[in-house]
Amino acid sequence: IGGSALLTPVALAIDWRPITRDCTFYLLSICGMVATVRDGAVTAVEAALLVLGYGAYVYFMAHNSTIMSRCTAGEQRTHTDGSESDDGIEPVDIELNGGELAAARSEDKGGSSCVSGGAGEGNGCDSSGRTSGDEVAPDESISQALSRPLTLAFQATVPDCSAGPVRPRRYVACFVLSVGWIGVLSYFMVEWASSLGCLWRIHPTVMGVTALAAGTSVPDAMGSLLVAREGHGDMAVSNAIGSNVFDILLGLGLPWLVSSLLFGSPVAVDTSDVAPFTTLLLSTLVLIYAAVALGGFRLTKPIGGFFFLLYFVFVAWCMLREFHQLPRWMS
Repeated sequence: IGGSALLTPVALAIDWRPITRDCTFYLLSICGMVATVRDGAVTAVEAALLVLGYGAYVYFMAHNSTIMSRCTAGEQRTHTDGSESDDGIEPVDIELNGGELAAARSEDKGGSSCVSGGAGEGNGCDSSGRTSGDEVAPDESISQALSRPLTLAFQATVPDCSAGPVRPRRYVACFVLSVGWIGVLSYFMVEWASSLGCLWRIHPTVMGVTALAAGTSVPDAMGSLLVAREGHGDMAVSNAIGSNVFDILLGLGLPWLVSSLLFGSPVAVDTSDVAPFTTLLLSTLVLIYAAVALGGFRLTKPIGGFFFLLYFVFVAWCMLREFHQLPRWMS
């Protein structure tokens, strides 16, 4: 969310309903996680309840348009193009009109005159937004070459739901296979990062709150940034907070459920850090919502800077706590 606010060339106005919905589900997820691990053991029933909780979240989102429309009687803010957002509400006005926003994006990209979906496409622009005379940087070519095997694997296994109308089952297959790929890639990323930390003699905590945390959050951050630069602040916030709901309810609940069913015994969980980290999560959630509410439900650069500050405070707290440099009341 902080990156979306800082790197978007306009101040994004957001609706209070989606962020309230997502923060509420995030709060319920944290409470459910704490209730599940409070005794140090997670049973199959408790894990199944977390998974069912995510199912309830998905069901809510499936009926999101109807529920959101009932939350207010006459408060309907419109976007400049009058279209409806994916949150089931009409997108809100942003400070620049379509042409100015396109120009801002163009200038931010280095002055290129190509704007996706605009007149630039008939001006020698390709599908990636580059003009026909633009040269591909060497580091970009290397990046494309390294990512090509994964791109081909994704194209071969994950259905493409972006081209034309598709059947609902295809969306489900796309979601399930995407989650599967995320699991596979996350496993190797953690293993390789741990091995690299051992080789370079970097403390596991440092690797966890920096390299691993950043690596697992980059896809969410990029997704939020891309939609924010299109003027959809609600979608950017929902993507960032909703991913945490997924991480807690399904990211923890499903592995615990599978493990307890396979081995026939509860999963042991270390609860020594539950209280301080739960307090930190709840405090962060309150500060995020309060900052956005006090800012008039607008994502501005000062708010983005405040969110980045919160992250750096969290990293500093984790490291100081790990190396026993905090006062007793702070740990």
